[in-house]
Amino acid sequence: MSDLKKLQELAAQAEQNGATLRNVEIAETDEAGVCLRVSEGATEFEISIPDSMKVPVKAVDFETGQISETAEMPDEQRAWFNAYLSALVDDEDRAALTSLRRSIDEENLTASNTFRAVALGNFVTINAKPAAINQALLSPSFVSTADGPMLVPILGLARPGNKGLAMNISAGGSFRVAGKATEEILVTAGRFDALHALNAQGRVLSFATAFALPMKITLPNKQNFSILRKFNDVKRVQNGILPKAWLDGDTITMSHCLVGVRTGKPHIARETFRAAIKELDIPNHLDLWIMIRNYNMSRLFDAYTASRELKNEKLGKMLSASISSQIETMLKSL
Repeated sequence: MSDLKKLQELAAQAEQNGATLRNVEIAETDEAGVCLRVSEGATEFEISIPDSMKVPVKAVDFETGQISETAEMPDEQRAWFNAYLSALVDDEDRAALTSLRRSIDEENLTASNTFRAVALGNFVTINAKPAAINQALLSPSFVSTADGPMLVPILGLARPGNKGLAMNISAGGSFRVAGKATEEILVTAGRFDALHALNAQGRVLSFATAFALPMKITLPNKQNFSILRKFNDVKRVQNGILPKAWLDGDTITMSHCLVGVRTGKPHIARETFRAAIKELDIPNHLDLWIMIRNYNMSRLFDAYTASRELKNEKLGKMLSASISSQIETMLKSL
């Protein structure tokens, strides 16, 4: 369990070293984790972590869960980060995840394609070595950037989720988010859905979006059609951002595909798909959309049924909650 009091002390020290935490508190979640929330009586907030406080992933020794001895860093800053990492993850957390991965092994989930088919291959790993456990527990605090994953203290404690605010990087390299919240501050760095949250961060969270599972099907004209889950591979168009889609030989590939949105616009996922593949001149794109939806629903329902049959209650609840959230989001769209 994270040391809440120590994290709060370190946050105060971070403010003295250039971080901005206006109307922001570190708090416990219902699941005994930590999150960020607005101070009592406030709604507007601002968080800014300067470029000098970010740490590249290669500077962390996951064997020890501390800053690597070979990383170039001033002694005072090293001490602060080591204290932060120690307060973030403790032996109780490591023991809990190790136990969960032993249950995954006992349930033989890694050998089954049921959960890997729904993009949960990373979650159902049985690797319980110290470096793998520490990396998994610290992964929510890392943010993907053009220079690779970066450990972003304090701001990295914010959980992603439905209606999460976007994290921005300023011209000076600061990681910043500002806006309004009534209680918990939700921050989303990139595209997420319930499956990605569980697979990448081991978290059970709900999102307003659902993306297609990895898939490859053969079209009636004998072309192959594939969808990946590379959420950052996008193309900019006049009205926003679309997934990339390209033709290579007889195979059409999409970097990712939105298949569900929890909004008042049930057609938005289908319209995004149609806009992404427009230049490829695919015949009967509506039939293809139906095939994509049917493929996803079939795999998700298979995985949901399997998750309800697991002996380990915690493992079953984590899987079934994430998968059912994905299904519910898809059902909101047409």
